[in-house]
Amino acid sequence: MKKIYAIIFTALFLASAGAFYMEGAPLDATASDKKADEVQSEKQEETANASPKAEETVTVETEPSKDKEEPLQDLSENENGASQEPSEESEAASTQTQNQDTIKIEDVVYVNIMDSEKFAHMSRTAAKYGAKLYALPNSDLFVIAKDGKPIVYMSTGVRNAPVAYADLLAELFAEGFNEYKKLSENILFSAETGAEVSVDFGDYIAYGIETKEGWIKVSW
Repeated sequence: MKKIYAIIFTALFLASAGAFYMEGAPLDATASDKKADEVQSEKQEETANASPKAEETVTVETEPSKDKEEPLQDLSENENGASQEPSEESEAASTQTQNQDTIKIEDVVYVNIMDSEKFAHMSRTAAKYGAKLYALPNSDLFVIAKDGKPIVYMSTGVRNAPVAYADLLAELFAEGFNEYKKLSENILFSAETGAEVSVDFGDYIAYGIETKEGWIKVSW
């Protein structure tokens, strides 16, 4: 009877052990290491395959920027696209300035005013002696010049001329100086004699004539 139990126990033990291995024997450690190497190798291959893609992204040529495609802007145009070339108006003004009759005396430029109605008497007198009347713009300075050389200097209350042009200077006082009696005559007298003339009519009306170093100076 005891043998029967022993046989049954042995049979059950073997059956249970077989059932354990039937569910799956443990994998060989070497096989596991091999698969791990294969997995690692696969990962490395995937990484290696992925690297070129990253490089392609870096080395991809971008489209040329618009700054490179567009030519340099013409310097003759400003930011608004308007040309900086001289306008017709400025060219006309420049031409007018160049064509304008001027005379330069001691770095001062005088402009021809022979056509000015306001100074018509002085212009006519200058023209009578083959000279021209000039004025410094925005001032009370005038000159009468002949052949490019000044022969009469004029300002408010003062006029000067070489003795050789005493007649011209005298005629400049022929109009508009009626209260200054015999002024023109005394200019000629001073030019001939060199005498100094001073006349005072009162009420702030007076004049003086002086001839010195070949020039006649009249003040009033």
